[in-house]
Amino acid sequence: MDRDALVRNVHIHQSLGIPVQLLDPQQVKEMVPQINVDDVVVAAYEPESGYGDPVLTTNAVADAARLLGVEFRLQTEVTGILQKSDGSVRGVVTASGEKIMLPIVIDTAGAWAGKVAALAGKEIPIRPTREQKHGRPIALWPYPASETARLWPK
Repeated sequence: MDRDALVRNVHIHQSLGIPVQLLDPQQVKEMVPQINVDDVVVAAYEPESGYGDPVLTTNAVADAARLLGVEFRLQTEVTGILQKSDGSVRGVVTASGEKIMLPIVIDTAGAWAGKVAALAGKEIPIRPTREQKHGRPIALWPYPASETARLWPK
């Protein structure tokens, strides 16, 4: 992420009423004295944000879905989307050629969600990219992940 992207993101969050602010490297150093800011160009600080472990969160949602009868097919590549004449989705085709008829299909391909959506003729403006720029924008939360985990649940 470059500086301009972080600034745009902060402005979007602010327009939604999220209390976030931009910090220069010196402000970051004052807030977190032990941090090396030599390559920091800008930072975002969101004092009310928290931390959610993505693995634990995903597993918790999956466990709850299983209790409701959802079946997961891990490591199963979808190569086609079956649609009704009105365009609504009715199932998927896997790489093995298996057709699975479903009342609901959820695209959980993450960074590749756009590629899967394209199989149904839909566009999701998500493209997997890897960015590395000189100078790094950073985001600061009020607690490091280990502290947040220690504080939760209360």
